[in-house]
Amino acid sequence: MFAVFLRFAENKSRASEFMDGHKVWLQRGFGDGVFLAAGSLQAPDGGGAILVLYALSQIGGGLAYALLAPADNVPMVGASGAIFGLAGAF
Repeated sequence: MFAVFLRFAENKSRASEFMDGHKVWLQRGFGDGVFLAAGSLQAPDGGGAILVLYALSQIGGGLAYALLAPADNVPMVGASGAIFGLAGAF
């Protein structure tokens, strides 16, 4: 699995000139099942907001586990609470 992050330089205003060509290969990639997600030209909310959401979801998942299985002696390990929290937010 590869994650590619692209950043715009000083010529961001010209990006709309090339969108049709990019849209074609992105649609082909999604159709073939190669791509799972793609970004946009809009300014991001920031990694800090996602990190806070991830941490709160993980804490919430741990608390839910402790409340639903108080007699369980097996420690909770994993990030499923945080992943489901992110999925629910998006």
